[in-house]
Amino acid sequence: MKKKYRRVDSAISYGIGHGGIEAVIVLGLGMLNTIIFSFMINSGSSIVDTLPAGTVESIAGTPAIAYALGIVERIFAIGVHIGLSVIVFAAVMEGRWWLFPLAIVLHALTNMTAAMMQAGLITSMWVMYAGFIVMTLVTLWIAYNVGLKPKRPG
Repeated sequence: MKKKYRRVDSAISYGIGHGGIEAVIVLGLGMLNTIIFSFMINSGSSIVDTLPAGTVESIAGTPAIAYALGIVERIFAIGVHIGLSVIVFAAVMEGRWWLFPLAIVLHALTNMTAAMMQAGLITSMWVMYAGFIVMTLVTLWIAYNVGLKPKRPG
């Protein structure tokens, strides 16, 4: 299926596409929903009374920095997806099949701090984001070394 697209730039495009659509679905639609509810709350709409308990408080109580961090987090997520796509590309195009499980493990480790926070094992949002950023940088470093780094002749 990749006979025409054998350069690493197609892997980078896949990563941008995957990470970008995930950003639109996860963050964009969620923010759109919050904006719509905010307008309804501020206009005094009677629909607000039908919302589940705690929804209004959750929307009103969320600081603006949380939304800004969400945007930054999605930018790093796109970086992760680019890195993972390059690693999988190298696995397919160069026959280094051990890179497939490596990509799966890197993806799991990247999501680990978020899962730990949801489970209550981590309580600091900053620790969660620090773990995510570290894993993003590790993934990009590995991707550079297995798929992007110029090959030495010989």
